[in-house]
Amino acid sequence: MTSADDKRSVLQRLLSDRRDLLPRPARQFLDGLLKDDPLVERMRFCRAQERGQLRNSVLISTEDGCCWAVLLGNDPEAGRSASHARARLALEGLDLSPGDVLEQLRRTPIWFLAVDEAFISPPAGEAAATDRTVHRFMAMPAGAIRRAVLWDQIDAALDSGDHATCARLRALLVLTDAQM
Repeated sequence: MTSADDKRSVLQRLLSDRRDLLPRPARQFLDGLLKDDPLVERMRFCRAQERGQLRNSVLISTEDGCCWAVLLGNDPEAGRSASHARARLALEGLDLSPGDVLEQLRRTPIWFLAVDEAFISPPAGEAAATDRTVHRFMAMPAGAIRRAVLWDQIDAALDSGDHATCARLRALLVLTDAQM
């Protein structure tokens, strides 16, 4: 699900169908989220059981009791100490107001929301793969990203037989390599 309108539709349906069952902070969070287009754009859905593999996530559930759980700043690659750190982060999340959570999420490049599977059930493993990809991409130097994009465009130009474009892209690649 990539469209902000599709995401917003799921959130609105959740609010309308389960408003009376949702904890008050979850309702306030969803109401605030629906007013924040850039934050909805950066949101992805995940499965509740995958949250330990993600850096920033929120769980809102009405199944098996009502749940509002915030996990911000998790390090999924922390190894053995990760479970203790996640427990600490989960407790810290309880002290945050819905507004605080929204504010912290505004500073993240991507974040995940887990809701009842009756509303959305993303493919297993997709959220963790997306999170890893985004954060690895962010860690890459800008020159390396530009170089990779240029090589991709050169390949496309060669595939289409556009030698003039290929020559221009190669010149840009030489300039990029000189700047690195």
